[in-house]
Amino acid sequence: MGEESNVKRRDSELMFKILFGILGSFNSLLVSLWFRVEENANLCGLYILY
Repeated sequence: MGEESNVKRRDSELMFKILFGILGSFNSLLVSLWFRVEENANLCGLYILY
């Protein structure tokens, strides 16, 4: 019985790791996308609006 709960806990830990991995990569993607937008805005001279 103790063995089964151990497996369940390991599965949930794996799920959390996968979830956080996806969130982390998505977050870095958003950040790089934002920096690209900022760069383009500066190139277009839109920084005057800031």
